[in-house]
Amino acid sequence: MSRPANVVAFETSSETISVAVARGEQIVSREITEACQLSGELALPTMHALLAEAGLCLAELDVVVFGQGPGSFTGVRVACAVSQGLAYGLGKPVIALPTPLALAEAATRGGAERILVAADARMGEIYLAAYVQDSTQPTGFGEVVSPCLLKPEEFEQLIIPQLPARHLASRWVGVGSAFAVPTLTDALTASRLISIVVSGAPAFPLAADLVRVARRLLNRVGDAATIRPHDAAPLYVRNKVALTIEERLLITRAKAESAVEAKAHSTSPPLAGFAS
Repeated sequence: MSRPANVVAFETSSETISVAVARGEQIVSREITEACQLSGELALPTMHALLAEAGLCLAELDVVVFGQGPGSFTGVRVACAVSQGLAYGLGKPVIALPTPLALAEAATRGGAERILVAADARMGEIYLAAYVQDSTQPTGFGEVVSPCLLKPEEFEQLIIPQLPARHLASRWVGVGSAFAVPTLTDALTASRLISIVVSGAPAFPLAADLVRVARRLLNRVGDAATIRPHDAAPLYVRNKVALTIEERLLITRAKAESAVEAKAHSTSPPLAGFAS
């Protein structure tokens, strides 16, 4: 790239709402715990506070990033809707990243090379994904196990066979909210076929880590990392038949409000492209 991109990122797939703004190499972020039901109301005010802290105006953003899940059904829809609305209004592209990548990125700061991401999906189930650090990949990670939903007791039967034999003898670092629940941790670490050490990284995904992955993508593949706003979509691994009326209203309002705000503040043309 000719310069580091100015980025806003939203991660609302869990109980912790996380928003980050990057101005070049500087990243400012804010997390609001136990606020998942308020993600639609808090995302934009939090973004504006961070833009002011970073010394940016809305029109100076180059790309909008969001964690697409899996996670809270309404939460991932809100992040997608807010990102679409902003991107439409600003005439900017979107980067949609699987939420487990944020947790994998956090784990690497503690030296992890093989990361097992497990989030508490409630109802005795977990969202799980596995990554290895790989500098040849655009994100910096090789995806060994794609995000999926399973019961912890199914881990040995369903997941371990997917792990390359060369990695089974190596230590894996476990990160995510599932490892904060003793019964889930016990089930995941019970296997004698794989060694899992629980990480001290944050239990919930952070928008600042999405920014780091997105920036790496932009540096390596440029425009190919981005999509058009209308192509942005959540990543579901648990089917839900329909949204409630309240959920539909929340998501529609979040998308409309972000589009209106972006339109009001945008004075710049759509992003022409990133130089790699």
